[in-house]
Amino acid sequence: MAPLDVHPLPPVESGVMISPASEVYSEARDPSQTLISTTCGNASCSAPDEITRSCQQPTTFHQVHDDIFYLVAEQLQQCGSLSRVSQCCRRFRRLSMALLFNKCTVERFENPQVPPLTIRPYVKHVTYFWGVYHATYLKDPDRVMDGFGSELTHLPSVHSIAFEDHDVPWVAVQRCLTLCPGITNLAFRHSSTLHVPFASSLPEDLPVPASSIIEECCYPTSLMTTFPNHSRPAWLIQKKIVLEKLCLLSLVLGADRTARNLRLPIGSAPLKQMAKKDWPSMRSLVLEGEFPRGTDSQQLCTGLSNVLPRMPGLWTLVVRASVPRRTSGRISILGHPSPLLPSFSDLESLTITYPDPHDAIFSLKAPRLVKLSIRDWPRHYEVRTVRHYGGRWRSPVLAASEMLFSLRRMSTPQLTSLELVYVADDADDELLRHIVTTFPCLKYLELHRYRRPEGEHVDYEHIVKTLAEIRTLVTLRLNLDFEEDPGRCMNQVSIRRPWAHLLNERGWRAVDVLGAVCPGLEYVQLVCCCFS
Repeated sequence: MAPLDVHPLPPVESGVMISPASEVYSEARDPSQTLISTTCGNASCSAPDEITRSCQQPTTFHQVHDDIFYLVAEQLQQCGSLSRVSQCCRRFRRLSMALLFNKCTVERFENPQVPPLTIRPYVKHVTYFWGVYHATYLKDPDRVMDGFGSELTHLPSVHSIAFEDHDVPWVAVQRCLTLCPGITNLAFRHSSTLHVPFASSLPEDLPVPASSIIEECCYPTSLMTTFPNHSRPAWLIQKKIVLEKLCLLSLVLGADRTARNLRLPIGSAPLKQMAKKDWPSMRSLVLEGEFPRGTDSQQLCTGLSNVLPRMPGLWTLVVRASVPRRTSGRISILGHPSPLLPSFSDLESLTITYPDPHDAIFSLKAPRLVKLSIRDWPRHYEVRTVRHYGGRWRSPVLAASEMLFSLRRMSTPQLTSLELVYVADDADDELLRHIVTTFPCLKYLELHRYRRPEGEHVDYEHIVKTLAEIRTLVTLRLNLDFEEDPGRCMNQVSIRRPWAHLLNERGWRAVDVLGAVCPGLEYVQLVCCCFS
């Protein structure tokens, strides 16, 4: 537990504060004076003379309502000034306690501190920095785990636990869930990963999924953590993925009635087991990482097509995965269309990478969809220009004709945000025309249009004039893959400077064209590989 600085409060003078309304009554002693007072809630209406006298009393910040103080306190906390304001008086201190001690960090395991009694009811979020435990845990795990989590027994209101740094042992997560059965939010931040010793690698050594009240489980996978350590054999990496899946199975499967937001690695998410249960409270499902190879990819597609119909109340679906080399095809989510497609009447946001244009996901009825992203991951220009990206992944971006075929199958009348990544072909102009006519309510539009393999001149003015017909545009981001783009020239100022000047001119031309017809336009950006 991080040490707590306790500051003495300034003395508060005893006495009675006379409010302006009290002064009105105390001063209106002459029976000849007419005093009319009508009270409605906290508002009062008095005669003009009394109003004049009452208004002469200044209203200080000490008299603000509690609700207003909370709003101010939230802003003060963001700028780091709430602690000083809370020392002004006892009332401010009392009102600030819930914000000041809402979050707690644990950065050491030796001589753990007992949290002060006064702050215990207010602590709701606890973050463990596992880096301070890691070196000692590798040498003597029993020494670390004997005292780990002892502070949780003194914090009755904790409902959220987060881990930072790599190789968080599974036994540490188990300890937290055991000491705090009321945990509803579990997060692994900054690419934290679970670590399971091979002595506990058998499924029977892991706990059977039990009923829990977890609502959010965030186990993100960053792009760089998908790179394997070349000093480790492939079978060892695969075994760790299996162990990770078992851990996630134990965490997630018992929360089928309460889970609302899940963010899991696409390679180790227990989709097959999840598909055997209903998830009525699920609102957001995020799967990211590297798309598996071979039979694992087929099992993933089967798991996705089976688990999504079990989430009828889904609001957000994100399938963001890189595609490794030595694979073929694209990512399939629901497979080929069938007469029995699930209904996603509440779906509002859909993000998918490298989809199969014939996938049934484009035939869904999603009348409330407001955000659609058909994109790449990592970016197509990074796969082309960054050596270690291109050596590991491929980027099967859809062609303009394939993108047009996919969009024509969708019915999204309320779409306000659209992101598309495609390679130009003969259907390029037709695709732009379809965007303009089918999505007239767009406020955010992001297009990554790559030139044909044989090369072409990019007529950006024609593209901008076509998109200018969307009068509701607020933000426009364009990556048009200009032929003049020098690529990743890094510190070569002699190359970057002329290209930056040319790109700036084209950007202002786009602003002139769009600003004349789009009254709500706020932001225009031309993206290029050179400055990415």
